[in-house]
Amino acid sequence: MVSRPRPSVQAVRVPGAMLRSPHGKAQANRGPVNPKKIAELQTAVVGNEVVVHDTLHEQVHVLNPIAAQILEFCDGETAPAAIAGRLCREYGADPSVVERDVDAMLAQFVSLRLLEPSNP
Repeated sequence: MVSRPRPSVQAVRVPGAMLRSPHGKAQANRGPVNPKKIAELQTAVVGNEVVVHDTLHEQVHVLNPIAAQILEFCDGETAPAAIAGRLCREYGADPSVVERDVDAMLAQFVSLRLLEPSNP
């Protein structure tokens, strides 16, 4: 089996990955059904990482290659399960692990405001 790095993102002025409910309890922030990255992102490859400049929120984020792939797949047309499937095929990884990692990364992208808000 091919070893793959876990998706990660480092950021400047990053809010927490957990959100607070109106009652003060922490809750996981799930991503939209078909996530779509915001239009105000500029990206540049620097070494083995991808630097993402969010011009709307004036933030800079550094993503590893897999996190950058996940963000790239956020086109508003591709469901999280399809993103996980693409990564499973590319890396030959365990689908349950990849699905969990994709969900966690999408939740982090939501908390960083890199994805458009979902409309219920």
